[in-house]
Parts: sequence; structure tokens; C-alpha cells
Amino acid sequence: MGWIVGIGIVSIFFLWLIFYFIPVGLWFTALLSGVR
Repeated sequence: MGWIVGIGIVSIFFLWLIFYFIPVGLWFTALLSGVR
């Protein structure tokens, strides 16, 4: 049962990373296209 909890924590962590870095990536690409 411990590995189920571990998978849940890892999946929540990756979801948080995705939702945290998508706006940063969009802002970065907009910044690069704005420079050009």
C-alpha cells in the first residue's frame, strides 16, 4: 500500500510542476517573440 501513496504524491507533484511551469514557459516564449 505504501507505493500507492508514493505514486499519488509523485503524480500530484508533477501536476503542480506542470501547472507552475506552463505560465512561465508561455511568458518566456512571448518575451522571446516580443524581442524579435
